[in-house]
Amino acid sequence: MVDDDAFVLAGIRLMLSEQGDLEIVGTASDGREAINQIRHVAPDIVLMDLRMPGMNGIEATRAIKQDPRPPRVLALTTWDTDNMIRDALAAGADGFLLKDASPQELSSAIRRAYSGEPALAPAVTRKLVAAFTQGIEARQESLDALSLLSEMETEVALAIAQGLSNAAIANQQYMSVGNVKACVSRILTKLGLTNRVQIATLIQRGQPGRSPEA
Repeated sequence: MVDDDAFVLAGIRLMLSEQGDLEIVGTASDGREAINQIRHVAPDIVLMDLRMPGMNGIEATRAIKQDPRPPRVLALTTWDTDNMIRDALAAGADGFLLKDASPQELSSAIRRAYSGEPALAPAVTRKLVAAFTQGIEARQESLDALSLLSEMETEVALAIAQGLSNAAIANQQYMSVGNVKACVSRILTKLGLTNRVQIATLIQRGQPGRSPEA
């Protein structure tokens, strides 16, 4: 168990004390101490707080998961923001639970993680599904809008998304700067946009693997 709050550690220990098949083999108060403890005692599961001074739980999880035989990591936090969820899972966390989980939810999540099954709090699952759905819808809307552009307008829009200036686009596409400006104006009109930043955002949303927040 890893948490910088001694009261939280005591509470989790109490919740798990009646579970005969679970044994607490160590505790740590920050990410660096957690890494040392984990490599010494080799636990099956780590309950990892994410917000800690020094090395936080996300950094610690990322480091632990680089070991040859890493333990399963359940991220445990009071925060369920989209960024926190995404960063924890990207670091290699095997599950994500909120600290207000009941003893039954916590012990069940530990057993699922041990069996190799995903362990996500219901609220976290809803956020992930919503983010995935919104990402698909945003990408399709972007692709539908971009289909209105001609081949040259699409090339110019892609160049804008790369941060190129009108002069650089003119050089790249063998156009005059005046023609580039006219092309940008047509793009804005066709897409119902008002500036180049909106063009770049639309392009990025339409690219595979990009989220609406990218």
